[in-house]
Amino acid sequence: MEYQRTELEIAWEELSFWRDFAVWWKAERGNTPEPRILEALYEAERRYEQTRGQRI
Repeated sequence: MEYQRTELEIAWEELSFWRDFAVWWKAERGNTPEPRILEALYEAERRYEQTRGQRI
């Protein structure tokens, strides 16, 4: 039987990626703001919260 990832798992992986990437960016570039990264992180957080809310 093939394992299918749930929407919650996918949303969590996306959120984890953008959090890690934001931390890496800050370490590499200092406090240079990057609006695209912040926007992607915000959207990933929003998607995760929406997905988590649907499972309750």
